[in-house]
Amino acid sequence: MGKSKSRFKGKGKMRCPIQSVDELKKAASKRLEEEFSQRYQEATLEGAIQGMAFVMYALEMSQGWKKSRQQKLFEGMMGLCDLSDAAPWLQPFNAVDIRKHIETEFEIDFTKLLKRVEALPPDE
Repeated sequence: MGKSKSRFKGKGKMRCPIQSVDELKKAASKRLEEEFSQRYQEATLEGAIQGMAFVMYALEMSQGWKKSRQQKLFEGMMGLCDLSDAAPWLQPFNAVDIRKHIETEFEIDFTKLLKRVEALPPDE
């Protein structure tokens, strides 16, 4: 049998493919981009959860909303999330579009609220 050519150099236990500096840079850049994207998505979702919790707390404190109304509101939000599947003509259906709608339709400036509320990392 003949020897097969290998991309691995050396005879030690730890073998790694020989890579150029450019290949290493590309691999590291891709890995960092994927990590950033994942963490950004997680942070965005956590911010949305905290924002909705704040709204529901405000309804409890200012309007006296208790369990029944809060659960009905939450179920309504869940239904809206499913609405885009049932009515594809509503696409895109996302938080940015909803925010723009609320700001335009009701003349709400969310930036005023952002100056007063602190976002925190999730409890783990």
